[in-house]
Amino acid sequence: MSNVKINYNQQGFKDLEDKAILYLETIAENIRIEAKSIVNVDTGKLKDSIQVIPIDKWKRQIGSDVEYAPYQELGTARLHSIPSYRPYLRPALWNVINKL
Repeated sequence: MSNVKINYNQQGFKDLEDKAILYLETIAENIRIEAKSIVNVDTGKLKDSIQVIPIDKWKRQIGSDVEYAPYQELGTARLHSIPSYRPYLRPALWNVINKL
């Protein structure tokens, strides 16, 4: 059995961290793009508002600030009784995860 020695210096860890953050940003952007392709469009306001917001170094939030976005994604008591709510964020997340 051969011995493999990996010697990482501080720059090596910084490079690895930079690549991990870039990967995180790429995944978040892919989820945003997928969500925009799935979302139900009437006026286009919701679709145009879907964005990625950095929360901190390791967290990204994908969503919309349009007032009716949560109702479109999750439905309401009334909407759950008829099939008119159309989730777009959760399916986008799963579509991107399944492609990894």
